[in-house]
Amino acid sequence: MAIRHILRFGGFAVALAGSPTLWADEPGYPEKTGNITPVVAEVTVAKPAINGAEAFPKMIADAKGAYAKTRDYSGHIVRQERIGGTLLGEQSGEIRARIEPFSINVKMLLPKDAGGWEASFITGTGAKEDRFRFKPAGVGGANGMQPMKASDPKALEGQRHSISDTGIAAILMRAEKIVEIEKKAKNPVQIVAAEYLFLKRSTIRYEIFCERPHPLRYAHRVVLFVDSDTKLPVRFEAYDTPKPGDAAGELLECVSFVNLKFNSGLGESAFDK
Repeated sequence: MAIRHILRFGGFAVALAGSPTLWADEPGYPEKTGNITPVVAEVTVAKPAINGAEAFPKMIADAKGAYAKTRDYSGHIVRQERIGGTLLGEQSGEIRARIEPFSINVKMLLPKDAGGWEASFITGTGAKEDRFRFKPAGVGGANGMQPMKASDPKALEGQRHSISDTGIAAILMRAEKIVEIEKKAKNPVQIVAAEYLFLKRSTIRYEIFCERPHPLRYAHRVVLFVDSDTKLPVRFEAYDTPKPGDAAGELLECVSFVNLKFNSGLGESAFDK
């Protein structure tokens, strides 16, 4: 079953069909910052569906194993988050990450009012403490990157997650923790899985339903896309409990990693800004 329905935002195009939501690129997808172009995707849904309850634990184990063998990665990040009950606009930019010691740099490019926002985090080793530098968007960033605590309210303003809780490993652990919390509480968890094309690559889409409300529940429904070749997640979505007449539920957060490159030898200079 082929699906073609396009929603454009943040300089990218999204293919939609009910709940499936996929990012895509095109031949010659821009490699450099600031040259992100809209594209059109064709999404193919595979049948029969995969047994999600059985596939999910294996996927987590495989993803952790693949991540442990990864040295670094870079590409684009596209995110949208609900903060304080308000769904903020979509943002897109660059992401660079090193696995050991964990280091990450995120620099936003679009939209214009978010362009220039940048954060870098390096995990301390030995006697060295964690290092965090931050530059807000707009005129507030006129002085460039400034050292501060990663927990500083200025750095967390308008962000659902800290910079140290951003990246491929973060969304994998987020999905795993969501399922673990429900199982420990002995709440019913439904996991539906199926094959999809994402960036013209094979992925498995895991849709997790946590229908019983409780104080520790993160979301009513979570969607995770995992690349079939790299075994690593490339997109995470979370939705609140649907209101009457709204089958999907309000979007809490959505983050995608596109145009990823692995093990290019990122050094300290990529993060110590």
